Amino acid sequence: MPMLLSLAHRAVRAAVMSAIRAMPSDAAEHIPRSSARASLLVGAACGLAFLLSVLPREAWIIDDALIYQNYVRSALQGRGLVYGPGMTAEGYSSPLWTVLLCMLGAIGLKGFGVAKILGALMGASAAALIGFFAARRLGWKPGLAVSLLLALSPAWAWWSASGMETPLFGLLFAAVAVACLSRHEVAAATATGLIGVGRPEGFIFVAALLMYFVLLSAKDGWSRRRTITVVTLCLAPLIAWSVFRLINYEALIANSAWAKLGGGAREVSKPALQGVAYVFESLKRLPGPWIVALVSTFATLRYAAREPSHMLVVALLYLLVLFSVFVGGDWMPWTRFIVPGVPLMLILGIAAWDEYQGNARALFGAVVGIALLLTAAQQFLEFNGYFTHHEISGHRLVPRWPSLRRPLIDPVKADPGAHFYAMQIARFTEPNDSVVHIDIGQSGYLASDIRVMDTFGLVSRFEAAFLNGRYTEAELRQHFTDLNPSLVFALADPATGEPSMRVVRPLADLLESNYESAASAMWWGQQVLHVMVRKDRLQSEPDAQRIERWLADSPGISFDSHRFTPGS
Repeated sequence: MPMLLSLAHRAVRAAVMSAIRAMPSDAAEHIPRSSARASLLVGAACGLAFLLSVLPREAWIIDDALIYQNYVRSALQGRGLVYGPGMTAEGYSSPLWTVLLCMLGAIGLKGFGVAKILGALMGASAAALIGFFAARRLGWKPGLAVSLLLALSPAWAWWSASGMETPLFGLLFAAVAVACLSRHEVAAATATGLIGVGRPEGFIFVAALLMYFVLLSAKDGWSRRRTITVVTLCLAPLIAWSVFRLINYEALIANSAWAKLGGGAREVSKPALQGVAYVFESLKRLPGPWIVALVSTFATLRYAAREPSHMLVVALLYLLVLFSVFVGGDWMPWTRFIVPGVPLMLILGIAAWDEYQGNARALFGAVVGIALLLTAAQQFLEFNGYFTHHEISGHRLVPRWPSLRRPLIDPVKADPGAHFYAMQIARFTEPNDSVVHIDIGQSGYLASDIRVMDTFGLVSRFEAAFLNGRYTEAELRQHFTDLNPSLVFALADPATGEPSMRVVRPLADLLESNYESAASAMWWGQQVLHVMVRKDRLQSEPDAQRIERWLADSPGISFDSHRFTPGS
């Protein structure tokens, strides 16, 4: 950490001194570009600085990343891209991330730890790309100052260590912006196509970029062949995946997105207002990049007529913000929906600094210096326990889970929470049973051979349809009766003890008459999680051989029969 702070201090000092030397003159002189070799060194330094920043966060658990692991595991076992037996629903957010993990798994690189390593490499690649681009445009000292805003960003580091698609989506945004500003349209179109399958909202950015390319082709007089090539590269991945989705999942949009739009993840009465609050929250979590982005926006509007690609970067950034407002934000920490836009914020700053002249350039250098000092201070305060977001601690730092340095650890063997779920499943279920889960992250990950009724609807088509008003409560109850789950994990209000989930609430009387409480625990320290077992399964003797076999495969875990006594 002291080394990172020292590096940040030197970069700020160099950037400000460079800017001050430019203040006496208003001549139209650009900061000298660095050579390719110097730019590569800046990029490598930024990538290394990022890896040093992400290592202390390597053990962070965001259990939604385990959804991908279930799909990858099913694919590698030959069952296809399904969450579990008979569950043909697209419950993952990023087809591209899922395919990448499947490809790595096919060559033996599989597991949650591998996903975290891949995410860290994506985050480092984005930092290195911006470092290289900034040095080429601004010179190595100012370029280093701007790119360190990404390399030292706590939010970028947290999400790059998550095992989820966030750093990949941000890297694709960086690649598109750099390619467009460098007038490499074919490369930009290739990255655009990947954005289309990067997340459910990717089609919005594909449409914006496609419009930009069409206008650019008319303005610059592209040949028909070049125009067709660019348009094909933009649309081919999205069209191909849409056809696969229609055939494999019989749906036009991802089931996970449909469930969230129906309010399965959380009940939102005024999503726009909540989305605005979410964006303001991102100002607190990303103060340095946002300062640069807001100041740069004014410069971009001024020079947009001369450089349309600058306006494109602005459009992509604020489309991302508008999407976050429209959907009401996200329940995950550190404003996840905004984080992929951090590379866009900094590339916007690079383009603006390159356009500013004389005193304006010097003032912008001071803005970058202030932003970098804020980011470094954010790092320092967080590492000293003053700035840790409560949701980060809520989602837990678990040193013995799979991480960047220990990717092959089995979570069931190390984490009490995973142990809790695994023991319930091992004792009260059999292969091909059905289980009701209030969360399909960690708990669903441990139920690999069991059909899951997901109360969020993310991986269950029927529940997603119910949340969107396609089925009545009577039809939901019949669906529950047909599944006849042997085990139910249900959230309850601590004050009343009643189920709090929209899917579970209509089933309360069925649960009361046919199930008994087997155990309870705190859910992320906020709500009570009840484990309810079907009475006939609870009264039968557990399969001792199955439990012994499970324990033999999980050394270090002991079976505490008192912990799982009915009613405890």
